[in-house]
Amino acid sequence: MEVFSKKRIGWLMLTAMVLAVSCSDRDAGRMASVSRIPVWSEDTCRYIDNKDKTDFWGKYSEASLFREKYILVKTAESNPKFGYAGRDGKFIIAPVYKQATVFSQGLAWVVKRGEAPSVINKKGELKFTLREAHHVRQFCEGLAAYSVHSGNGFLWGFVNTSGETVIAPAFQRVEDFSFGRAAVMNGDGKWGYIDRQGELVIDCRYDEARSFHRENRAIVGVNGLYGVIDAKGDGVVATEYTAMRPDGKWLLVERNKKWGWCSEAGETVIDPRFEQASCFYGASLAPVRIGQKWAYINRKGKVKIKRQFDRALPFVGKLAAVWAGNRIGFIDEKGHYVINPQYDKISDDYISNAQDGVSCYSRVVTDRPHR
Repeated sequence: MEVFSKKRIGWLMLTAMVLAVSCSDRDAGRMASVSRIPVWSEDTCRYIDNKDKTDFWGKYSEASLFREKYILVKTAESNPKFGYAGRDGKFIIAPVYKQATVFSQGLAWVVKRGEAPSVINKKGELKFTLREAHHVRQFCEGLAAYSVHSGNGFLWGFVNTSGETVIAPAFQRVEDFSFGRAAVMNGDGKWGYIDRQGELVIDCRYDEARSFHRENRAIVGVNGLYGVIDAKGDGVVATEYTAMRPDGKWLLVERNKKWGWCSEAGETVIDPRFEQASCFYGASLAPVRIGQKWAYINRKGKVKIKRQFDRALPFVGKLAAVWAGNRIGFIDEKGHYVINPQYDKISDDYISNAQDGVSCYSRVVTDRPHR
């Protein structure tokens, strides 16, 4: 593995240290600004700032955003492995993992070849291993969802940061904890919500259910339509939309195959008229697709940056990533290029954070053979 640093021109051999970590920082939610962006020119990954100045670069096949001062990177060799690097791009935890998450709450899940998921700290020290776990997800509010084999499928439960199972695997599916509750699916395929003790606090009566996006608001689905409930399970927004996503105190909604926005009271604020759309996420502009091109609208639904992009992401800080053909650049809120479209690829972690508010490196699967 090789890395370039702005402080030293030329190839630098990265010293392998011991063990790596990975876990997604969902408790902090979406990263509203990013100081270093991982982009690729051909096979070289560069971490650039908001003015296109390269901080360091290396031969990574994958690379995350900085989370808890670490980046998760995957080597580009014939037998690639995940490891963790610091601000200068040098490895702090050696690339020895087949799978890994970004750090969350100082911990990360990692999987070595032929082994079960383990948790490490930021020194790369092994904390515990879940030997019977198949799927494992990042820690959220001190608990991580995990599954175990059961018959022809899986059952899900939760483990704490000490490796103790606090909610035994008993659910067909689960979402992560948020505001002290987690959505769970029972054996009949219906969703409800449990508290941190595993007690059902909202009955399993929904066809779909998502994590609470605010303390008293969660999106649920019934018969293919979506609405919003409060902390008691009472309806706040009627289940009348074919798709729905939280967007601050608004909701991004789909009706009749068109996208728009409504308030949390269910009142339309921007008519559903766009082929596709992404969230505002606190910015003054949001990307929408009109015909075959993407534009940006303001909160009154007026086009402020004309349709011209082949793909467009929500703003992260003062910049938004856009595609001109296959080239990626970054614009400001006036639609001016701050970084010209010149890059071949941008980190999947940047895209996941910009679009969904989470890391794409948030789960691992055992590499241990099932017996």
